[in-house]
Amino acid sequence: VSVVLNRDDFLFIDEKVRMSQTILRNLTNAMVLKNGERGYTLMGGLGGQETVEIPDHQFLETYEYLEKTLNAEKLKPGRYKLLMGPSVTGVFAHEAFGHSQEGDTWARGRSQAKILYEQQTEIGNKHATIYNNPAIYKNGSDEFAAWGSYYFDEEGWLAQEHCLVKEGKLQQPMTNLTSSLRLNMPRTANGKRESWMRGMYVRQTNTYFSAGEKTYDDLIAQVDYGFQAVHAAGGMEDPKGMGIQVGIAYLEEIKNGQLTGKTFVGPNGGSVQMTGYVPDYLGSIVDKAKIDHFDDSFDESQHPWNEVGGCGKYHKESVMAGCGGPYMLLENVLLG
Repeated sequence: VSVVLNRDDFLFIDEKVRMSQTILRNLTNAMVLKNGERGYTLMGGLGGQETVEIPDHQFLETYEYLEKTLNAEKLKPGRYKLLMGPSVTGVFAHEAFGHSQEGDTWARGRSQAKILYEQQTEIGNKHATIYNNPAIYKNGSDEFAAWGSYYFDEEGWLAQEHCLVKEGKLQQPMTNLTSSLRLNMPRTANGKRESWMRGMYVRQTNTYFSAGEKTYDDLIAQVDYGFQAVHAAGGMEDPKGMGIQVGIAYLEEIKNGQLTGKTFVGPNGGSVQMTGYVPDYLGSIVDKAKIDHFDDSFDESQHPWNEVGGCGKYHKESVMAGCGGPYMLLENVLLG
């Protein structure tokens, strides 16, 4: 088990405003290893001791993670129904229209999203709604703020929720000061830098799909044959070509609405990769679960849970960012 405690102090002063914030961002990583495979659990967020406490059931799930990878068969590449857990849903959101909706990428002509927005082209179905939000101060059912949250960005703009995609239609991009001026678009609180020695860019904070109305049982019942994916293993997007790759640690087989107990890794071992064209996948969303997906009562949580993570840009700029969402069912997903 490793624990990382991080403190950042920010002071912003101009002719009108004086603001300061102290961000305590903490992370716990519990990991088990055997025969070159691993199982791990990441827990963290903004706050104190409560952010690094790992519940007993999480340790059990970490061992189960390892066991499932050790006993996994190799997947036959193909197109399948895929039930994504919040971790994988989050990476999908982050890569799908996170990076391509960064205003400086728009301004440099490096994103197809600008053209699709101007043409008002549909890039998904009614379930395709994605937000970026640095103002998540209660992360799902946790009693502390989500990993990518803050009170104002590094250019002094107050944190607020921003919609990137609404029911399959692109919205305006995330911006910082310079990109909002270049694009003549509203400012958002996304001005961040890797450190004080690096340049300021438009960066993601917490990126997630909106929740639906179904329960987990409702979603899995719709799968005659397919897989469940609950542990993400990185991802990548091509903002210009709209390609996407989402890594999945392993898949759990579903037959006739039930988990069979079988698990699968990539065709050559290692993680499974979901690849394809972003608008195709946003149009293939069958349904989404509630935030409290195992309960059929009204959601008590305001925002879906966002996982601890990081984000790279232009091959060199790394910042902390969260991503998440509900359980989500897609069809015709290319896995290999």
